Amino acid sequence: MYLVMPMMIGSCRDLLTDFLPDGLEESIIACILKQTISGLRYLHVNGVIHRDVKAANILVDQTGVVKLADFGASIIIHDDDSQQRPNSQFLTVPQSASCPCRSFVGTPCWMAPEMIQHLEYTEKVDMWALGITAIELACGSPPFCDGTPATIFSRVIYEPSPTLDGILYSDNLKDFVSKCLEKDVKKRISADHALHHPFIVSAYSSVHLATWLHTLQYSSANNDTQWTCSMASLQADHDVEEEEDDSAPTTPDDVSPSLQIPNRNLLLHTPKEFHLF
Repeated sequence: MYLVMPMMIGSCRDLLTDFLPDGLEESIIACILKQTISGLRYLHVNGVIHRDVKAANILVDQTGVVKLADFGASIIIHDDDSQQRPNSQFLTVPQSASCPCRSFVGTPCWMAPEMIQHLEYTEKVDMWALGITAIELACGSPPFCDGTPATIFSRVIYEPSPTLDGILYSDNLKDFVSKCLEKDVKKRISADHALHHPFIVSAYSSVHLATWLHTLQYSSANNDTQWTCSMASLQADHDVEEEEDDSAPTTPDDVSPSLQIPNRNLLLHTPKEFHLF
């Protein structure tokens, strides 16, 4: 069996790393987030929690279309309303569970406090991760990214929620981030309500994003670099992944590894390499 998938030119993490390490302009952030939220809303309506939302898992193509990627950590929740969900028969995800969720999965900087504390959680963990992603897109990196997983978890739990401060950011963006990063889950914004937030409502269409991406590609071509995917480069990446030694995993300096930890207490006794996947 073969799966045919659209060619995407890169991730939002690539945009930051290759072009704009200090962050994207707000109009572009709004375009990206609006489409991402639409995708999350579809998942949540159908009982799916992504659980690893971050810039590296948000892909863009040359037409300005944004897609969520990497469902390796996602889970589908079965509850009394599962038969009422639209399109639920078309969804296939790696794991399934009955409510509530307690499993400890994700990437440290983007994980919600309730997940870190091993409490029951819902699809609202994706909205927390989206708030962290908004900061990542605006600043170039997520908050707390310079610490170990244990340090990150402690700061997420005990420190106030991260914010966007200063005159560089609009009040609408600041408010959107604060609503996503509300520690009280009941007060945290949902994907459905997020689509009606002023910052998201103000977003331009995908044409604006496509035009901006074209400008980046033109600029990169003039500097003898190219930010486009080709079948050859994708195959090369695939070959490298197959040859890597799984016994000594490595991660980029600016991105924390994803974690899938059945028991969070293992963090106190086990080197973090054991938790990478």
